[in-house]
Amino acid sequence: MFNFKNFILLIILNFFFFFYIKKTFATKDFVFSKIKELKIDKRFDQEKLMNKDEKIERQKYQREVKKQSFEDLQNQEIIPDVIISIDSEKAKDDDIDKLFNKLKSFKDEGKKINYFSTDNLKSIYIYLYNGKSKLKELKEQFSSETVRISPNRKLVKQYTPNDPYYSSQWNLNNINWSRTMDIGFGGNQITIGIIDNGVDVDDLELSSKIWQNPNEVYGDLNDNDNNGYRDDKYGCNFYMRINKNFEYISCQKEYIKENLSFDLKHGTYVAQVAAAKINNLLGIAGVCPTCKIAVLNISYLGEMDFSLLPYVFNYAIDKDFKVLNLSALSICPFGLDEDVYSSDINNLINIHGIMLVQAAGNYGNRTQSECISSCGSSNSYCYSNSRNQAYYYVEGKNVSNKINVASINFNNQRSSFSNYDGSYSVITVSAPGEYIPVYPYRTVSGTSFSAPMVSGALGLYLSLNFPMSVNAGKIYNDLIHLSSYISDASISRKKLDLFALISQTKAENLNYGTSYIAVSRFWSDSYKGHLYSTGEEAKSIIRDYPPNIWRYEGIVYHALKGSVPNSFPVYRFWSDTYKSHFYTQDEGEKNYVINNYPINIWRYEGISFYAYLSNNEGKLKIYRFWSDVYKKHFYAAGEEERDYVINNLNHVWKYEHPAWSVDLR
Repeated sequence: MFNFKNFILLIILNFFFFFYIKKTFATKDFVFSKIKELKIDKRFDQEKLMNKDEKIERQKYQREVKKQSFEDLQNQEIIPDVIISIDSEKAKDDDIDKLFNKLKSFKDEGKKINYFSTDNLKSIYIYLYNGKSKLKELKEQFSSETVRISPNRKLVKQYTPNDPYYSSQWNLNNINWSRTMDIGFGGNQITIGIIDNGVDVDDLELSSKIWQNPNEVYGDLNDNDNNGYRDDKYGCNFYMRINKNFEYISCQKEYIKENLSFDLKHGTYVAQVAAAKINNLLGIAGVCPTCKIAVLNISYLGEMDFSLLPYVFNYAIDKDFKVLNLSALSICPFGLDEDVYSSDINNLINIHGIMLVQAAGNYGNRTQSECISSCGSSNSYCYSNSRNQAYYYVEGKNVSNKINVASINFNNQRSSFSNYDGSYSVITVSAPGEYIPVYPYRTVSGTSFSAPMVSGALGLYLSLNFPMSVNAGKIYNDLIHLSSYISDASISRKKLDLFALISQTKAENLNYGTSYIAVSRFWSDSYKGHLYSTGEEAKSIIRDYPPNIWRYEGIVYHALKGSVPNSFPVYRFWSDTYKSHFYTQDEGEKNYVINNYPINIWRYEGISFYAYLSNNEGKLKIYRFWSDVYKKHFYAAGEEERDYVINNLNHVWKYEHPAWSVDLR
């Protein structure tokens, strides 16, 4: 039946959709018309490079390799010093017109200007060379939410080298890694991109873990997949490729690893922490031992170029990397108006589903004089606690679901060097970052190594959930809601807990069908007893209580969410006096407790879940114990745990009887 009201509504919706699409493309087209009018060349013009004469390029390649030197790096013509990001969907044409009129005057003065844009990125980037003197003028006249202007900030590694020393991997014990491995390793479908100063793809801990571009033939000096990067089998050195135009060598093994003549080994150690191979008779294990590593080098002779991040983002989107680790950040604090990559970081995470993990920074102890010495007296953020707060250093400051990682020590306290939160709450989670063992045997410290702990955790999370599609919001929420509690509010009170993250989400995301619910167990050193919980309640206990109050022990079994044939409800009570739960499947026992005990002793909470009777054959039996010492019950899952308690803890726990049975461990 024809509905006139719905017909009119459909016309209106189509009009607004058409207007939005038209406006989007009109804005983008207008920017490109101004670029064309001003004759601005594309920085890294893939099509132009692919059409160059092969013979001339090979000769140029031979000459340029011989010319590499530190002095060559000082030629600032190859590195832009001002970055302008234009939101191609929201910027106003009038503002763009005025901006390009100003850029024309700079070009008339002889300033070099480039641009970069791809379909993967939301923003169009304009790069100004030798233009520092113009930065203030540009910001005052054109800076807005849709046109952001920033100096090309110097990136530094968040790394403190220590003397060679080997000790046990306390960092893995801290996040409950070994217990997690009992759940599973996952597959090798997940790639972590390491945005850093390079990774040695022949490193003994990593050589079998390096991502390989399936569409590239290494060593033939051709661009087999036509993406502008020749021989990018394992990743690329974007600095050499974009800034130096070393077309033929920038993606080869020798040039994508750290150049130790001018730089520290850093990216290789970061990659080891995230994904080092296990069971290879070498020193360490990575957090995600099955994840792959892609090399996204933005460094040359010790210098890292912040302006290359859009190229890295574009590459990661094209190659479908799932996690990016950025263990480097600005040497100087900066505000929201200079956060030029926020739009594309949001696009990266919330549109393409690639998680970006960044080190929070090592400026926790930075003095005012140190900040001014590095950044100049004009940097207003050096004059307050802003110089120590993560918000003023990380990219994508207000981007939802971006992960910023602080460092903690052996005692779950903030590392003295770690940046912290002020009032902006950008620290997502903390992870071990002091005296982290790497191979060959030494230890390293810094938020640089806290970040790959989390990157590896996310890699394992995605690997165990593969091929399910898990959106960025869920990944982020699972990470923070399944982090362990720590007392330090300046680093969000959250610490990475790999076991909680993996065990709970595996139960939830791969859950044995929708009919089941995971039953989690906690132990309290303070109350000397166990607590059992399910679903969101279990997550909140993990997140909100320190481990001396309730320490997560894991999922002990899976019960039924609702009634099925031959199942019966399991009732739950709570005791404010004894700080524990009591469960029963016996209707008569439930009614007796309700009628004969005050609520401060046993308060009835209702049906917790459903289970089968204890005499049901072929099921996992749950056995009940009572402690006269602690005035609490304990529930053992299976005969092995029952027998252990009977044989070893009989002085504390007295066996009562089988309580109920369930399908699955």
